[in-house]
Formats: sequence, structure tokens, C-alpha cells
Amino acid sequence: MIYNNPLIVKSIRWDAESAVAGNNAVVQDSNGKVLWSSTASGANYTEEAILETMWSNGFKVPTLDAGILYITVW
Repeated sequence: MIYNNPLIVKSIRWDAESAVAGNNAVVQDSNGKVLWSSTASGANYTEEAILETMWSNGFKVPTLDAGILYITVW
């Protein structure tokens, strides 16, 4: 687990410059429920989403095939 307590997530951004098509990023809560996921379509892949949601059971990142994941909280 990266964080075990409830938190409000404003946004998430995946910068995967070294990605290849098919690389994945997955964020789950402590119970294994997928909170966010993405699959790269190719190299230099970037995805950003405004979530503005509560993650009640914390979060973990079991899959990050390439790059850096930024999670902005309130």
C-alpha cells in the first residue's frame, strides 16, 4: 500500500515516455478494486484525468510498466 487512509483525489497523470504499446498502469484500493487504469498506445504516452473523487480505502499501484504516475490530492 502506498497510502492506507481515505483521501480526495483531484487528478491523475501518467507520463510514460519510455512506454511501448500495451504497457499498463493500474491503481487499486486496499481491497483490490481498480480505481484507475490505462494502457499506452505507443511511445511517449501521456494520459491525464480530472477525477475529483474520494478514495475511501487508500491506494496502491500494483502495475506501472513504464514512466511516472502523478496523483494530485486535496
